[in-house]
Amino acid sequence: MYFAVDPLDDADITSKLIALIEAEPNAYWTAVVDSAFDHGGTALACPGSREVLYSNEELDAMSEVSPLLIPLVREDKDTLVAQLNAIVQHCAGRPMLSVAASRKNATELKPNWQRCVRVLTDDRQKLVLRFTDTRVLQDLPKILRPESLAALTHDLIAWWYVDRTGALASLPVIPVDASPRYPLEIGKHEFKRLVDRGEPDAVIEAMFEQTQHALPTTRKAEFFERIQAVCEFAREREFDSFPDVVALASFDALSGQRGLENPKLIQLVTDRGWKRGEMGKALVELFD
Repeated sequence: MYFAVDPLDDADITSKLIALIEAEPNAYWTAVVDSAFDHGGTALACPGSREVLYSNEELDAMSEVSPLLIPLVREDKDTLVAQLNAIVQHCAGRPMLSVAASRKNATELKPNWQRCVRVLTDDRQKLVLRFTDTRVLQDLPKILRPESLAALTHDLIAWWYVDRTGALASLPVIPVDASPRYPLEIGKHEFKRLVDRGEPDAVIEAMFEQTQHALPTTRKAEFFERIQAVCEFAREREFDSFPDVVALASFDALSGQRGLENPKLIQLVTDRGWKRGEMGKALVELFD
């Protein structure tokens, strides 16, 4: 698999997390590890216990790819350091690690987050909200309704995650004045934004399968931003075929991330000079 995230500095992330934990000595700290990224590979091994998030009747079928809630042992620094070293190293280069501070421990946090996994659309479809995937998590404040974000975060004092650049970033935590409402509701606008925000990663995944040599080995977060621009370019010009967007992204990557500015491409797009789903073929003919 290829993830458009930059490597992190293990020692730096670990030391920063320890400093955050020591600054909130009365809080419970929980590492949230999205083990779906381990499916078919090596599972996380670290000291301490863990809670399986997908472990109630509605979520049991997904237990093998469940996020793990790992209580961090703040009372014993040696154990805490061992836990964080193992977790950070295991998750490095993959968008699967966040750390939450709360007045509740991992066991007490789990029921609320279980209620947040299944969301309801306007047409009453149930979807899985993979908020433990940090590529999704970082966008939720821009997408969810305030009451939904409050339902997700109201138990927390702070929520930190490793972003695409390999740095620690924080998610806004919103308190609630009344009991949260479940399930979380995703309207048409929110659903479209979720799809749009997830499109660049989907395009990159397709590129990995089709044109792996076009993907960079460094500055991956910067590459993601470029693919995001490709998707916006295609959306503005009403591309309605995902393979066409992938072909455009591959062309741009193979053109040194300057393809969108190519006059021939701009003319092709302006003239709608290709059949739906055959952008790749049209580009080959145009630049052969």
